[in-house]
Amino acid sequence: MFFSVALSVLLAAVASAQSTTLQLQSIEAQFAAAGLVGNNDLLASFNPSAVLDANFGSGSITPGSPQSVAGVANAPALTLTPANSSVTFSGQYTVAMVDADIVGTNEATTNQTRHWLVNGVSTSGNTVNALAGTNITAYGGPLPAAGSGPHRYVILVYTQPSTFTAPADLPANSPISAFNFANYVQSSGLGSLVAATYFTVEQGTASMSIPATTAVQTNTLPAAQTTGGAASGHPSGTASGSGPKPTQSNGSFIGKSVSWGLAGVALLFATL
Repeated sequence: MFFSVALSVLLAAVASAQSTTLQLQSIEAQFAAAGLVGNNDLLASFNPSAVLDANFGSGSITPGSPQSVAGVANAPALTLTPANSSVTFSGQYTVAMVDADIVGTNEATTNQTRHWLVNGVSTSGNTVNALAGTNITAYGGPLPAAGSGPHRYVILVYTQPSTFTAPADLPANSPISAFNFANYVQSSGLGSLVAATYFTVEQGTASMSIPATTAVQTNTLPAAQTTGGAASGHPSGTASGSGPKPTQSNGSFIGKSVSWGLAGVALLFATL
């Protein structure tokens, strides 16, 4: 009886770890496919150590999914799921949400609209207390211009080290406005990017051609491959067409370790 219960607990833990690994690989691939990572993009690189969940009140959003203006009018509740047991949450963080415009926008030469920027954010367990920090810009819901296409709204959580210094030109309670997000991260001394997610909002019908991107097939990701294609294989997000291929991360090694660990645990208890 004891071994049966212990095996169930271990198998559940291994399955949960693999699910997180697959989620991380999926969101990395989605960011790449949506043109958010790479040269001239919002982020030079993206290697999250946790999965960021954003809940606007009607349930958690699927990364990359289209949302209505009304549906994301109020600040979301944020939670983090660590990549593995070595990832813990402590100290202070900065939370931001920026409008990275439509796919194909050259982020290196343009500014991003700041919809939310909070410094001195703490965590309680896996919950991000974004409403209890210092509002540089209080949350303001997306409202893209009609016909301007589906805008990418990116929510990011950064570590905020003791050496962090908020730029003097952005005092508390600054209104929504354009700024260069990459410059802010660098000049303020923010630490590593812990996690991020994004969604799109569009009003009306786009009056221009929107660059095509690649839909992410989860069953092609390394974590799915190491378990014999356990993932559904349905596309993640809403992108389609052709575009940059997702890059692999160290999640491939994690996925293999999880797969081998699962087999080893099963074999061990089968012999007891």
